[in-house]
Amino acid sequence: MSQLICRISNTNPDVEILKVDHRKEIWKSVSVDTFVREIEKYTYRKEKYPKEKPKLVNVEILAISPNQVIYRQPEHRRIVTYAGKAYTINFPSAIYHVKYTSEKVTSISMYTYMQYRGIETKLYRFPMPNMTMSENMCIGTADRKIKTDVFETVESIVDSQYTHDSVDNLRKKMSTIKWFRYLKNNHLQRSDLKEAICNLKDLVR
Repeated sequence: MSQLICRISNTNPDVEILKVDHRKEIWKSVSVDTFVREIEKYTYRKEKYPKEKPKLVNVEILAISPNQVIYRQPEHRRIVTYAGKAYTINFPSAIYHVKYTSEKVTSISMYTYMQYRGIETKLYRFPMPNMTMSENMCIGTADRKIKTDVFETVESIVDSQYTHDSVDNLRKKMSTIKWFRYLKNNHLQRSDLKEAICNLKDLVR
C-alpha cells in the first residue's frame, strides 16, 4: 500500500510531504501545483461504468403473440448495481414472460431454472432483488417505453439499479449486498431456490 502524508504551514509557501511506499519513507518539500498532481496519483477512484446502450445476451424465443412474449436467457456475467455500487455477477438463467403494448412494457414475470428441458423445464422463483415475493418484477420508475424492440426495453429495465435491500425469493432470505457478493464468484445452486407456482409448460400453453 502507498500513502501520502502532507504538512502545510502558513509560514511556508511550499508543502512538505511524506511519501510512504512499500515501507520506504521519503520527506520532501514541493510546490502547491506539484502537490496537487501527487494527490491525483494517490486518490482512490471507483470504477466508472459508462452509460451504454444495453447489449442483448443470447435469448431464445419460446412463445410469442401480439402482446406478450416468453423467452429464455442463459446464465451470463452481468454488471448489476445497488446503492450506487456496481457488482459483476453470475446472473442466473432466466425465463422472461413479458407483456406489452405497442408503446411500452406493462409487466415482466421472471423465473429461473437449473436445467433446460423444453416445456418440461422445472421453474423456480427468480432469485434477485426487486421481485414481488413471487414471479413479478417490481419495475418501479424504470423507463418502460419501447424504443427499438421489447427485448432491448427489458434489458434496459433489468439494468436499472436495484432498490430492494433483500432477496426474498431465496429459500433463506439474504441481503442484496451479501447475495451480489456471493454471485460474484459462485453459481446458483438448487438448494438456494424456492419452487415457482408453475412450470414452463403452464406458461406456453
